[in-house]
Parts: sequence; structure tokens; C-alpha cells
Amino acid sequence: MNDCYIDSHTHARDFELMALAGVKDVVLCSFVPVARYAETLIDHFTETDEIHRPRLNDIGLKAHVFVGVHPRCIPKEWRKILPVIEEYLESGKAVGICEVGLEKASDLELKLAKEYDVPVIVHTPMGNCVNIVNKVLSLAEEC
Repeated sequence: MNDCYIDSHTHARDFELMALAGVKDVVLCSFVPVARYAETLIDHFTETDEIHRPRLNDIGLKAHVFVGVHPRCIPKEWRKILPVIEEYLESGKAVGICEVGLEKASDLELKLAKEYDVPVIVHTPMGNCVNIVNKVLSLAEEC
């Protein structure tokens, strides 16, 4: 059995308990369920990088930041966010994209992840999502 655990997809906030339980690495997913404005998500990226990452490091967790536009909370002016995502990837502030917007089978962020050669966390919708899962698998094969 491993002597450590990695949480590969968290929106959690109780990191102290995770560290006590033996978690060593955490992937921080950007997600603001009520984001109506692009600036809200951009502020959240900054908060994740400048506040949560150091806080996790202080308690012994290595934080890996993933940024993106969750398909359930796409702001009207979402295009403003794309250059910010690119800046985070280019600077190393983020190491991946999450959750890739496949709620309605859009593949824009997946294309961005391919361009930057970074991992993604793929979101699939609740309910009968067979067609979208097939699209995800098809797109992944192309990468």
C-alpha cells in the first residue's frame, strides 16, 4: 500500500484534514458556480495561485493548479478568460486545464490543452451522456 495519497480533482477547502489523512499532492480545480463575469473567474485564478497554493504548501500539500471555464458556469464574456488561461500555462502558474467544457460537447479548451501539451480534467454532464463521452474519447485519441 502507498504511504501517500494524491487527490487529482478537488474543489475542497478542508485541506488540513486531507494532509492529516496522508494526502501529499492536490490538483486545485478552478470553479466558481455562480460566475457571471469573466473577471470573477480571473480573480479566482489569482486567489488559487496567490492564496491557496502557498497555504497548502505551508501545511505540507503540494498544489497543482488547473485553470479553465467550468461548463456549468460560463460567463457571457468568456473569451476574456482565454488569454489569462494561456498566461497561466505559459508562466507555469497552472499545469493543466479543468474542467474541459464538454457539457454541450464544445472542445475549445481541449484544443487549448493540446496546444500547450498539458493535462486536462474532463467534465461530463450528469444523466445520459453517452454521446458526449464518445466525443471525449474521440478527441482524446486525436491528441
